[in-house]
Amino acid sequence: MRLKEHQLAEYFSYANGQLLWSGGFNKGKEAGSPRPDGYRIVNKFKVQYYVHRVIWCLHHGELLDGMQIDHINGNRLDNRIVNLRAVTAAENNKNLALSDANRIGVLGIQFNTKHGNFTARIRANRTLITLGTFGTLLDAVAARKSAELSFGFHPNHGRQPRAA
Repeated sequence: MRLKEHQLAEYFSYANGQLLWSGGFNKGKEAGSPRPDGYRIVNKFKVQYYVHRVIWCLHHGELLDGMQIDHINGNRLDNRIVNLRAVTAAENNKNLALSDANRIGVLGIQFNTKHGNFTARIRANRTLITLGTFGTLLDAVAARKSAELSFGFHPNHGRQPRAA
């Protein structure tokens, strides 16, 4: 069951990045609770909704099928409307944080211990593209950042992971 825009306004309001209950004994209190994955959810009619999606719909109407809501700064609890944007899955993947497992500190760069050089790669349009092999990390990073720019990656792509 999907909540429609007019139903959302009946049960919820928005203020300062928070989803608030509009009525009942919880009126004015923040709606929902945080999940272990960092998102905030709210229950209504025995269905769980992501708070950021409810906030988006309150402001912009129903979200089109296949669209996702991206937290621009990567903070899943920052549900200010200026931090939310509707994107496709492919666009959302162009605004990822650096993995905790990344040892180099930059997405798409690998160190080749046998040859002592760095390889830069990027995945764009479902294709893995090797950008080249470089003698220095700085050169490999420059190639990767240039490719991110040309393929329309978000400036926040590759940011440091959020603190747990």
